[in-house]
Amino acid sequence: MKQQTGKSSNRSPVVRLAVGLGLTGLLCGATAAKAGFVPIAPGHSSVLSGSAYQPPVGIVVAQQSTPFTAYYHPIGTFIDFSGVATGQLDDQVLSDPKTGALTFVYEIELNNEGYTSASQGSELTVSGYGPYQTSVAGRLQFEPTGPVQRSANGSSLSFYADRSGLGGPPELAVKTNATRFDANGATTFSLADVFQVNGPHGQELDTVWGTVSFKNTFRPISPAATGGTPVAVPLPPAFYTGLGIMMACGVITLVRRSMSN
Repeated sequence: MKQQTGKSSNRSPVVRLAVGLGLTGLLCGATAAKAGFVPIAPGHSSVLSGSAYQPPVGIVVAQQSTPFTAYYHPIGTFIDFSGVATGQLDDQVLSDPKTGALTFVYEIELNNEGYTSASQGSELTVSGYGPYQTSVAGRLQFEPTGPVQRSANGSSLSFYADRSGLGGPPELAVKTNATRFDANGATTFSLADVFQVNGPHGQELDTVWGTVSFKNTFRPISPAATGGTPVAVPLPPAFYTGLGIMMACGVITLVRRSMSN
């Protein structure tokens, strides 16, 4: 299994904490949550049901695990805090044994979740889906539903918690019509938690956030794509069994012909 090191970022948080009616506009234009995978077009959004989510099945053609450390930064007014969240990103490529179409699965696992749970904010963004048809499914560990948005150009998909106090590590599955892939994709995970910190008037509870970016995650590509090493999806074992039988039959036929002559 290939391993790479996640890199932390000092950018402002992109976790979306629930504030008043901030989700109302999203829900008005979103597709209602449906069981299983939900098609999502560029520039559109939907709501995924965690209770309906089932890990996709298929032939595993690639997988990797990338450990990370996300350094927390302030959202509030505290003046003294140092903390990190550690875990790993597991990403996987599955092939449909009938069509060869690929499904990409991204899952965040946190270490010591009682201390860093991503309950105040959680967002996973994956990129590289621009020209492809996509259907998505996913779940957050502590939240029953979560919005997902696709960028206007179709490239990125963002799945996030919209209610403070819930959230949790995300898992996102993306079905595509692609049949080839490489490991030149990009993925970002942001999280927020509440900690006891030193504030201007003593100890207080405050929210902290962290962001970590990953390079070389799996993404779909077209047969003509350049800039990376494309990976052809291996044929299922049944194909090779059938091929062996065909070759054996061919050899038997040739032997019979030579004996008849």
